[in-house]
Amino acid sequence: MWYISANYDERAFADPFTLDLSRDPNPHVTFGGGGPHICLGAWMARLEVRVFLEEMVRRIRRIQLDGQPERIRSNFINGLKHLPLTLEAL
Repeated sequence: MWYISANYDERAFADPFTLDLSRDPNPHVTFGGGGPHICLGAWMARLEVRVFLEEMVRRIRRIQLDGQPERIRSNFINGLKHLPLTLEAL
């Protein structure tokens, strides 16, 4: 399995390279798909992400890209090393 290809399958998603937060259904592999091998910390991670996003919505009016993103060079994960942003507070 190649983890960095997750959620980019053209057979599963009409436009896999576009960020679509309302994508439904979204059978993604984040935190595992359930079953006996699901990450024990998955529920805590989901809670942390939800609380973080709720607080961001309450405090930030606008988020703007402020430079080029720098990706992590890895065959295991697809992530960002640096993501320069400008945040405009409410």
